[in-house]
Order: sequence, then C-alpha cells, then structure tokens
Amino acid sequence: MELISENRVTMKKLAPEERVKNFSEVELGYSEEEARQEARRCLTCHIGLCIGCKLCADVCPNAVISVVTAYNEEEQRFVRDYHIDIDRCLFCGYCAEACPTNCLHLSKIYELSEYDKKEFDYDMEKLKLHHKAKAGESK
Repeated sequence: MELISENRVTMKKLAPEERVKNFSEVELGYSEEEARQEARRCLTCHIGLCIGCKLCADVCPNAVISVVTAYNEEEQRFVRDYHIDIDRCLFCGYCAEACPTNCLHLSKIYELSEYDKKEFDYDMEKLKLHHKAKAGESK
C-alpha cells in the first residue's frame, strides 16, 4: 500500500492589508496544478491500529467521525465502534494529522461511490473491506 506523504497544498489568501479595504474573497483558490496535487490525497484508515484516543473525532470540522471506546478486564481501552460519514467528509486530512498511531492516512484509493445515501456510513468492517477491495483493484 502506498502512503501519500505530501502535505496539504496551502491555498493562497488575500493579504491582510487588502482584506480590510474590501469584501473580496479571502481564499483565492487553487491553480489547476495545485488542485490536482490536493486531489491526489485521500483518506484511508487502518482501524486495527486505532487506540481509541478520539483525536480524529475531536479535530474533524464536520463531526463526521464517531468513536466509541470501552475497557477490557485489564482496564485497557479498545475501540468498540467506529464510524465515518463519508458523505459529509471534507477529506481535509485533519484526522490523519492528529492520529498518533497513523491508522488514518491519505492515499490514492479514493473511490467511495454509493447509490444510497445510507451506504455512506462506514463502520470498522466496511472500511476494512472497502480498503482491501480497492487495494486489490489498484494492483
């Protein structure tokens, strides 16, 4: 599996001196090459590495990640349930940047098309199956 080590493309912004003079857009957008570079990044996860810290859910600007944890007999935390609502995900990568175990990362596997809106709710098993299927197709 190929990990994308590229950082996010920083969008050009209007200088603060110019912002105070008008109501123009602050973010100036991407050039075509910058947009293509940013589009090459995509979210993939390896739930088996997840320690249930919930940092991904905390930093998600759209609150699309839900992590439910529990403790076993040895008082060790484990992930009981994990969901990502892909339909609302911005693919901003904040969750991947916050993840201390690198179980979330951006990759070139990005096809998450569905015909039914309910199918965009990805739990641990569906994420694993989707990733394995797409990784097999890309070989």
